[in-house]
Amino acid sequence: MQNKMHPSVIIRMINETPSSKHLELEINSSLQKTYTAAGQWIQAGLAETKPAIFALSGEPSHKKWSILVKNTSPLTQKITQLKEGDSLLISEAQGKGFKMTETIGKHIFLFAAGSGIAPIRAALLWMCKRRSQFEAITLYYGARNPNEFAYQREFDDWKKKKIKIIQTISNTTRKDWNSPVGYVQKLIPHDEIDSAHTTVLICGMPSMIREVTSALRQKGIAKENILTNF
Repeated sequence: MQNKMHPSVIIRMINETPSSKHLELEINSSLQKTYTAAGQWIQAGLAETKPAIFALSGEPSHKKWSILVKNTSPLTQKITQLKEGDSLLISEAQGKGFKMTETIGKHIFLFAAGSGIAPIRAALLWMCKRRSQFEAITLYYGARNPNEFAYQREFDDWKKKKIKIIQTISNTTRKDWNSPVGYVQKLIPHDEIDSAHTTVLICGMPSMIREVTSALRQKGIAKENILTNF
């Protein structure tokens, strides 16, 4: 059964990559109360269209909601063609999200691939507001090409909060890239990991999540310290 959908005005749109846009949405107080944990998601769509799922990419206490929309379907094509001031139909925030309280006091690894950066960004913003409560925080972020990293405009601010960012691209034919090449799971440190004091958050394709989880388990990180948002 489809959840009740509510009209929400788009108050800001930002081109993140050639194929994705960041949308900020006006949210009433009753909807706002449903977003309690980074990693939750909403259904969003247009009149007479079947909605799709989008992870919320903003920090839960923010009064505006945001999503990252990648143009990969007829629905997302229509959404990315909307303008500021247009309306989108959205549901309440859904899902369990990440268990953020379990990250406090730990070394943090964040793994994101493609548009999986959206809920990871939400978690990152939550941690940035509480930066003194964490040890080292490292973001491992993979995309197909150098111009396909969403939220690059925020990287400098994250680095000022002592967030280490390691990027990789999977397009091995690019000659204009001097950082790691390959899938994000290949970024897992070869050095010994303080497994007892490390918590991991992951979002991406199912195969990526499986491979990252398997590699981290081999490093001694307990299953309960590897968090997903679903």
